[in-house]
Amino acid sequence: MHGFYADTEKKAVSFDIVMDFAEKHQTELAEKIRTSLTEQFPEYHFMIVLDKDFTN
Repeated sequence: MHGFYADTEKKAVSFDIVMDFAEKHQTELAEKIRTSLTEQFPEYHFMIVLDKDFTN
């Protein structure tokens, strides 16, 4: 994860998740993460950007 930003006034959080190319279900994984965060912090809106891991 990188690029983390939280706006406590607007109750919005955004961040990038670095995904390995081997991960076949990137969107589904990001949604699971968003769902888990929303359950823990229901007052916040989470924006997740999928980022690719171009290194080996």
